[in-house]
Amino acid sequence: MAATINTFPVVPYANFYRPLIGTLLTDADATIDPQTDKIGMYVLPAGTLTANRVLTVANAGGTSTQLVVIIRFDLSAFTYTIRNSAPTTLYTSPASPGVPIEYAIYYTGGVWVANYFQYQQTT
Repeated sequence: MAATINTFPVVPYANFYRPLIGTLLTDADATIDPQTDKIGMYVLPAGTLTANRVLTVANAGGTSTQLVVIIRFDLSAFTYTIRNSAPTTLYTSPASPGVPIEYAIYYTGGVWVANYFQYQQTT
């Protein structure tokens, strides 16, 4: 049986790496540090944003080739910007995206860079 996050199914795969999920992101500009947190996934829950927000990913101390996923379940009418601490904007999520969006960032050994993003299917 599949688990759910914000009513979206999360299927556990026994033979795949499943990252640890950090503390849920909140309605505030914030800085995360995946290396210190020892986290591979961050989630912005549905119904969270009340204004445009910026998420900064700390550049110090990451592991080269590390991949981190950030999922926006919030579908509100506010943008969500993800940037590294250079500060370089990696993604700007549109206001009212319509469906959840998954963003992946990759650590080069010096800074976090954009890897990919995808819209999640809801059916």
